[in-house]
Amino acid sequence: RNYYGEHVAFYFAWMDFSSKWIRFPGIIGLIVYCVRNYRGDTVDNCDLTPFVGIVTFFWATIYNRFWEREEASLAYQWGSYAVTNRDALFYGKRASFKGEARESPVTGR
Repeated sequence: RNYYGEHVAFYFAWMDFSSKWIRFPGIIGLIVYCVRNYRGDTVDNCDLTPFVGIVTFFWATIYNRFWEREEASLAYQWGSYAVTNRDALFYGKRASFKGEARESPVTGR
């Protein structure tokens, strides 16, 4: 974080978080794959396929909520809560900006 900045640090924190959280659906998928091969089922006629879809849906919802919590926790620890683009819109302009504000020819803001 100190060398590359918060944007890169958030990326690697997200990668670490994701690599830990992806284990659960991976294990569920492996179990269903083994059961399907053992029974001789295909994806189309396996009765576990809807179960995997529902579990994955709830996992993704919980994953997003926990990542938001982790992101806010890291931002608070690092003192950079307004680093993310979503939060920067709420906090406005940089207090340390010196110069004349003008409209961007690219974005029109």
